[in-house]
Amino acid sequence: MIWYHGDALFLVKDKDSKIYLYYLPTWEGKVMMPYKHWWQHEGYCPDLVAEFIEGRDSIIHCKSSDGTEFLTRQWKWSIDGKNLGSDLPDLIAVGYKQQGNIIEAYYR
Repeated sequence: MIWYHGDALFLVKDKDSKIYLYYLPTWEGKVMMPYKHWWQHEGYCPDLVAEFIEGRDSIIHCKSSDGTEFLTRQWKWSIDGKNLGSDLPDLIAVGYKQQGNIIEAYYR
């Protein structure tokens, strides 16, 4: 068995075409969801999504997970990266610059 860890960038474009870019730690292709900090993971999310619903605030959440229901209810963030659950950390914003259709990411 080969296990692999990695890093992912999660890009969200809102209805006004504003771009948000976040760093996510991964393991075996799933997002390592945080406990009190991003380096203390408490479960895995194979399907982190940004959801835009008419008439409601847009959110980033785990659509399906390998965690308990209690935890998955806490794994919710606003589009601008603020945690909506409880005392979990905000998403880790990544700096970027855009030139046309090209986005170059960099850590702040």
